Amino acid sequence: MGHIAEWLSEPMTEDVLQKIFMSDQDMYPAPLTYARLKSWVDGCPDLSRCFSIPPDTGKDTERNEVAGAIIVLPLIETAWRDLLDGTLRETDIDPSVMFPPDDSSSAVGLHVFHVERFSERLKGFATGSLKYAHDAARTKQWDVLGCSALTATEEGTRSFQRLGFVATGYEEFWVEINCQITLVPVYPGQGADLVTKSEKACIKGKAHMVARFSNDKDQASH
Repeated sequence: MGHIAEWLSEPMTEDVLQKIFMSDQDMYPAPLTYARLKSWVDGCPDLSRCFSIPPDTGKDTERNEVAGAIIVLPLIETAWRDLLDGTLRETDIDPSVMFPPDDSSSAVGLHVFHVERFSERLKGFATGSLKYAHDAARTKQWDVLGCSALTATEEGTRSFQRLGFVATGYEEFWVEINCQITLVPVYPGQGADLVTKSEKACIKGKAHMVARFSNDKDQASH
């Protein structure tokens, strides 16, 4: 049970968003504010969703339990390509100027900020939730160029690799220097050897940008 056809999509809730924010702060030291995170959700609520599945027959419950959530940022092409190579930082994404208008036939990249399954009952959640986001984007008449994600854990990187994502070459290292946490970006073509060798003991966090380029036909088949 729990395949995509059975999922119920609901708006992002305040309590789930708070949990996502706290989890992100614990995992990765990027300077993301809650106000910025909420602006992403408010800027395109159709792509920031909670998912649930109907309870088992006979289960006494008044509401469906949230079993997974996704936050996807639709970026106009110039912003998305800048994000892929590190010219634009994820925390600097401004939905007021970087999200496309609805029904605009804009070329967009879908950046996955967060995808998380809370229940084992949701089968194939990463694949299904990304398909949901793509389908929602298509209803807005957007031309989807592909998807991206900034992965901060090895598990996250492996998950996206299984979905066909590849590294863009941009990486972020958060390094402690003189008792302060500083971002050391590594751009495509530079290589991270100098950072990992000289600052390994001081690295407090790292992330890799990954992307999957595709046309509508390829994307919709996933």
